[in-house]
Amino acid sequence: MARYRLSAIGAAAVFELAALTAVLAPLWSSAAAPGQGPGGREATATVPAPTARDLAIRGNAAIARGDYAAAQESFEGVVACGGGEYRPRALAGLAALRRLEDRPWLGVPLLREADACFDGWDMSNGLVLWSRRTVLAESARTYVALGVPDVAYDYLPELRACSQAPCDWFNATVLTLDVLSAQHDWVRARERAVAALADVRIDDPSVWAVQRAARAAIRFRLAIADRNLAATDAALRAAAVALLELSDSGLPELLQQRAIATAADCRLEAGDLADATAAHERVELPAELGSKYAAEVLAQRARIAMARGASGADLSELHDRLAAGVEDWLAEWRSMPVRPGGVGTLHFATHRAAIATLLELDRYVLGGGAEDDERAVAAVFDHLEAALASGTLARGLGVGVTLADEQALAPADGGLLMFLSGIGSGSLLLVERDHVSHHVVRLDHGHEAAARALREAVDKPPPADARSAKGLAIVERLADRVAAGLLPDAVRRRLAGWRTIVLVGPELDRRDLQALHTGDGWLALGHALVHASSVSVLRGLRDRAARRPTPPGARLDVAVVGDPLLDPAAAKRWFVEPLAMTAAQRASLTAGLSPSQWHAWWGTAATAGALALPAVRSARALCVFTHGVQDYARERSAGLLLADGNGARALFADAIERLQVPAVVLLGVCGAAAGPVRMGDDGANHLGGAFLSAGADSVLLASGDLSVGATRDLLGHTLAEWQRGANLAEALRRARVRIAAEPARAHPYFFAGLRLVGLDSRHD
Repeated sequence: MARYRLSAIGAAAVFELAALTAVLAPLWSSAAAPGQGPGGREATATVPAPTARDLAIRGNAAIARGDYAAAQESFEGVVACGGGEYRPRALAGLAALRRLEDRPWLGVPLLREADACFDGWDMSNGLVLWSRRTVLAESARTYVALGVPDVAYDYLPELRACSQAPCDWFNATVLTLDVLSAQHDWVRARERAVAALADVRIDDPSVWAVQRAARAAIRFRLAIADRNLAATDAALRAAAVALLELSDSGLPELLQQRAIATAADCRLEAGDLADATAAHERVELPAELGSKYAAEVLAQRARIAMARGASGADLSELHDRLAAGVEDWLAEWRSMPVRPGGVGTLHFATHRAAIATLLELDRYVLGGGAEDDERAVAAVFDHLEAALASGTLARGLGVGVTLADEQALAPADGGLLMFLSGIGSGSLLLVERDHVSHHVVRLDHGHEAAARALREAVDKPPPADARSAKGLAIVERLADRVAAGLLPDAVRRRLAGWRTIVLVGPELDRRDLQALHTGDGWLALGHALVHASSVSVLRGLRDRAARRPTPPGARLDVAVVGDPLLDPAAAKRWFVEPLAMTAAQRASLTAGLSPSQWHAWWGTAATAGALALPAVRSARALCVFTHGVQDYARERSAGLLLADGNGARALFADAIERLQVPAVVLLGVCGAAAGPVRMGDDGANHLGGAFLSAGADSVLLASGDLSVGATRDLLGHTLAEWQRGANLAEALRRARVRIAAEPARAHPYFFAGLRLVGLDSRHD
């Protein structure tokens, strides 16, 4: 049997599961005392086979006392005998055990089977309703553990609707707070925690029977939210005080440990080394808690040790232990089957912090602090790429890489910039063909808020006053402020000699880097920028491109599919207006191309079927210019509107992946890269990953809104420059420069929203 382990992510959820079963198990048990039959009569020697009810009670009790092997046996027994109303509860219990052994993906099919049990059942039946609550709650916990809390959130409305009794309300409230925290929605988490503390149900006796520290459980979530909203040292210290007080307030042991560890991080970030050390020394590291929790605790210990100037021997020991823990954790994740929509291997900041801390230890332990020590930078690359290459796209392409491979992939006129942020710091790895250097950056309290505001400035149409010289200066200062944290002077000096920069790392980090303004100008105007989720993806795309046969005969340079006919029903359904481009506007998109080397499918011809035509499939590039849509009933919500007879229909990622598309795809589509965050599995959640999976080497797309006019001109200039021989990234840079030179389009919303993902393709 697998070794059961409790990850820090699931600590609160496990507590809730155990608490719920602790109060419900007696309700299921017989009134007879041990050794007696019903009514207290002496039991006969014949012991009947346990019923599904008996086995479910045993499984609940086993989870409550932490005997997971016994719980497994009991829940499997329920399933084997059919189980009736207890069957979905047993399946949810088995899914919980998969989560507890740090393999939550194995619980997903069990939960689907449990969900199907309720078809046709009477939901007014108390036992059925209880089983339903259990399945909904475990589904949410499993998807949180997978790093996809957006999916987990979808289970909460029904859970809250069937959780009216005070005890059920309490459990649903705590789970809601945990999901909001996993979504990094700290404002709403704080608001809900404050409301829960003011709700009279929290003092109901049935709640106290489940959790005598009910108020402390809510206050703990409130303190975590306050810690993540803290913008000053004083706020961090206040959060640390609250967390340490909670650690002595009757919380379950696992939450006590989380409170103490978070308080230590607050103190460290505030610069209080003695207090951080004192708090950390109270954190326990039981071996059974699992590799992720061990890595988190060891990483915190290492951060404190480096801040205190610990000896080389101490740091070396921490380095080796942390490296082993991170590898153990990543090896578990790599055993997971590929999941449509991806998972969040690096979704949680503590996971990224563990890896970022390991990279910093690589530098100081293996390289003596030198930024370009060969042994140290090789270790930094191996550890960083191991994390980034755990994603769906990298695993689908099935290649491994070394640092030498990465150097061979570096553009001749630039290099690769790999980045990963942690807690208050991050690592930059600059890779050129003949030189590699590693830089550690410190990120202050306000960095994340500034980066978020910068992303919004690029993704949303600016108000009229923001387009003025004064408004533009405000955005530039914001971008300068983010750049001050991400690009230290040594990095800026190195980048100054690069024309092409390949940005490698989590998508949010790469978007921040693309939008930077360094005082010398916008990074996207001075450099040709390419994005990739990992070096393995770059290598895999390059190898696949090399194997692609050249289509026989003449073929188009560019196939354009756009400005589809939209019927009133589709326009109303998706809240869009027809683009209704004039003949002159359509012509402007292809004005710079050789007349005989492009063809456009406009209006009623701009259909999904057009994308499958041989002339489109064999073209060197495909340009799609239409409305983007978001269907939030789908996990991969981004789609694009195309004509369909006398109306229109949306095409989503699953349909796109079944196509065979050209090597270069340009999407003049709002929100094509929008979707739930998948840190560590970037691209699997949006149309960029779908087109790469369908055969594209390079995809140009945006996460936010796009200006119709500016985007049309930007794509037209890019295609013309590319056809004349420029690499795609350089063609895009030249087009950006032309757009930004117009005073009315100088705001980065007009030129920096589109990004190039994949290879820097050249016109062949």
